[in-house]
Amino acid sequence: MSRPRWISLVAGGLALMVLTGAMQEQERRNYLPIGSEAPAIEGVGVDGNSYSLHEMAAEAPVFLLFWKDPCPHNPRAMPFINALTEAYDGKVQFLSVVRSSPEGAKEWYEEFQPKHPLLADPEGEWVTAYEMRWSIVPVKVGTDGIITDIFDGYGQAELQRLNEAMADVLGVPVADVDLAQAPERHPTYG
Repeated sequence: MSRPRWISLVAGGLALMVLTGAMQEQERRNYLPIGSEAPAIEGVGVDGNSYSLHEMAAEAPVFLLFWKDPCPHNPRAMPFINALTEAYDGKVQFLSVVRSSPEGAKEWYEEFQPKHPLLADPEGEWVTAYEMRWSIVPVKVGTDGIITDIFDGYGQAELQRLNEAMADVLGVPVADVDLAQAPERHPTYG
């Protein structure tokens, strides 16, 4: 085989490997990547107030949380999310989206008592827009409307990263929140 043909075959094989790898990475992605523009989320929360992610983010970064109803991890994760929210006296902006009907979202809210606003996503419009494959994924949206961080579930390391990000948003020391009872990693995928 002549050298130029050999080089062409190797180059073609490498290109195919890169393309295949890129396709597999796309298939494995669990959400929109960091650096993406955050899709709009607007609606009336279960508390009757109107919320707009972009209006909230214009004031300060927002931690957007995605939940699924039903999900066996909700009762395990919410106490940690509430503890973090309370540790910063509610000064960090949170907005939750639950994949449920408006009635289901009200029941979900009553059962889990989140310490932040909750919007229903009955058709999964926002879940789809953010390409969410899993539940309990906090996404940090910066003041420019760009996704700046994603926290993979409620494992100890990710909850600690979330704690640090919340402190950073406020410019305060990291709160001492007991995360010892959180799973070492997210039980589903972390």
